[in-house]
Amino acid sequence: MLKVLHDSSANPYRCVRRCEVLLQHLRHQTTTSTSAATHMEDEVLFSAIPEDKDHHYRLITLNRPKALNALNLHMIRHLSRDLNEVSSNPTYPVVVLTGAGNKAFCAGGDIRAVTEAGKVGNRLAKDFFREEYILNHLIGTYKKPFIAVIDGITMGGVSYEPPGGQGFMELKR
Repeated sequence: MLKVLHDSSANPYRCVRRCEVLLQHLRHQTTTSTSAATHMEDEVLFSAIPEDKDHHYRLITLNRPKALNALNLHMIRHLSRDLNEVSSNPTYPVVVLTGAGNKAFCAGGDIRAVTEAGKVGNRLAKDFFREEYILNHLIGTYKKPFIAVIDGITMGGVSYEPPGGQGFMELKR
């Protein structure tokens, strides 16, 4: 079961093996994925990677490769909603976040859109930063293991160490 990813007494080799399986799935997904998002609902993709008959990894893919997967307010809202739903769902004991394309994991926030909105007095600027920091806090205090498969350009103002000093494991595609 997926307990091995967050059980400190678990065999570290089993944890590495599970990460290798996850990485293999991500490589396959990258080679078979379709083009960039064409609709706003396609900017964040949610799927499940089966682990056993009762448990799945929750896979979240940022899907704006032409914009280096930069987050916009719509994406932040979808991520927040999904992470809140998954947090109480025992079917998904682990969350995995990755970026589409070969150039970037995530270029941070879509500052261009925020700047343009701010110039004309649109609320987007205030809403964006408020909701982004709420999402950052949610991720930083998430009770389930949260794996970010970071590959390529990675920018933004926030970085976290998992609670309890669990450390990080680097995965390369």
